[in-house]
Amino acid sequence: MSDVNRRLVTDILRWFFYVLILLLAYVLQGTPNFLSIGGIKPLFILPVAVIVSALEGALPGAFFGAFAGMLWDLLSGRTAGFFSLLFIFLGFMVGVTVSLFLRRSYFNIMLLTLGAGVCVTFVDFLIGYLMFQYTGAATHYFGTIFPTLVYTTALSPAWYWIISKIHRRFQLYE
Repeated sequence: MSDVNRRLVTDILRWFFYVLILLLAYVLQGTPNFLSIGGIKPLFILPVAVIVSALEGALPGAFFGAFAGMLWDLLSGRTAGFFSLLFIFLGFMVGVTVSLFLRRSYFNIMLLTLGAGVCVTFVDFLIGYLMFQYTGAATHYFGTIFPTLVYTTALSPAWYWIISKIHRRFQLYE
């Protein structure tokens, strides 16, 4: 098999497994009470999108973020495209940040997951709650949303371990 064909096959397989992992995250996020502790359930799509963006770079991260955002849009019941746009931006920014400033490590992935989670949930909270001036909005953010982000961040090393194995397995070295 020629080098071009081998590279194409490994790229296709790598992205196939990334999409499978994302679909698994979609199913887990949509499963009621899966890994729920005290009514707090982690997010699964967010860390997968962050990790793939960190491993693959800005442009692939933006495209993968668009797909991850579409899946989140399906689960959330919000305006179609809202999370897609957020995830495009986050995928691009995570890819740029890792390529220019950070090493790929478990700690940095946890920080990026927490930062991306704060961005996504704050924008959603701002548009979904604060704009309509619901009472008890701050209590909801700090009592439910922020613990969800902490729980998601705590689980992100497991996602990083799985996705980095896929990345290394299907990485061609020049």
